[in-house]
Amino acid sequence: MKSRFFILAFICCTQFHAQTDIEVEAIVSKYRNSYKVPAIVASVIKYDTIFYGTSGVKKVDSNDEIQLDSKFHLGSNTKAITSMVAAKLVDDGILDWDIRLLDAVPELKNRINDTYLNITLEQLLSHRAMIHPFEDDSSKEWRKMPVESIKSSQDQKMAFAKYALNLSPAKNIKTNHLYSNGGYIIAGLLLEHRTGKTWEHLVSELFEDVGIGHYIGFPSQNEINDTHGHVKKGKSYKSVAPDKEYATGKYFGPAGNLSTSITDFSKLMRLHLRGLMGEDNLLKPATYQTMHFGLDKYSLGWYNGNIGETEQKFSYHGGSLGTFSSAVIISADRKIAIVILINADNKDVDQLKNELRVELWDKYGERDQ
Repeated sequence: MKSRFFILAFICCTQFHAQTDIEVEAIVSKYRNSYKVPAIVASVIKYDTIFYGTSGVKKVDSNDEIQLDSKFHLGSNTKAITSMVAAKLVDDGILDWDIRLLDAVPELKNRINDTYLNITLEQLLSHRAMIHPFEDDSSKEWRKMPVESIKSSQDQKMAFAKYALNLSPAKNIKTNHLYSNGGYIIAGLLLEHRTGKTWEHLVSELFEDVGIGHYIGFPSQNEINDTHGHVKKGKSYKSVAPDKEYATGKYFGPAGNLSTSITDFSKLMRLHLRGLMGEDNLLKPATYQTMHFGLDKYSLGWYNGNIGETEQKFSYHGGSLGTFSSAVIISADRKIAIVILINADNKDVDQLKNELRVELWDKYGERDQ
């Protein structure tokens, strides 16, 4: 009787899973056809399963369809990974959130603006260290960076830190939060000096622990037949050659230069959903809470807020370096996480992501209790 029940349950669950995959794929295809982007992949993540939808091609003017293992560039969703690397080190007792930069990187003593003497890892990861944004490569702070001729990623990060930490502090007059790629680059430097390992190696260790893959850089730079980024020219999208992708030095990795597949990234995000629901997995449940909700509005790699006027919470992040776009939203209260990856970016893509996220959220998230 137990065996028969198990078989029936398995068949029902398998059919439900397949049906839900078909539903998600139909929704994803609808948005791709409506917005005419090259490709979209998305996942609906529940506690015990993940549903996927894919639609489109790796490169316009080709018939090479997107697969579940096709890689997409995450842009600033890499920040959540850098924060997760730090969180694992905190849980392992190797460092604390309040470790000072100068205690981890004493080489910077007497070589930076006094305003930055006491900045901590938490401040760097929460964009509260008064570091300039370094978001626009035409900005004044970006144009003078001295890292182009330096070969190793570690030396590049050190040169960047010495430069960025000698600029006058940047402040948001309304809040102490100012979004900064620079802060994450310097956080990467801190992690490297504290552990004696490169940021790239630390990320590899994290991904190996989870059993997933990645590539530092854009997908087509690793494999020419993998996913290409796209920009809109007139009314249509044009693919971007690997050597024409947004040029960032090796130092930029911790802030936003990592690619992975929808399946692998969704497995990582399921750990976050489960952790926020109280499961002790790769990190402690309290550590997930700190990462997502330890600080108001933006904690450690995650924006956060309340759902409408309720007490229910969500956390969110987006990412793009101009030719790909990504979005993640997680709510333990609604028992759902959603990942959306697109191999193009512009204002239309932002609208697409918002509409798709809302539809998946409304269809598959738990209702208010």
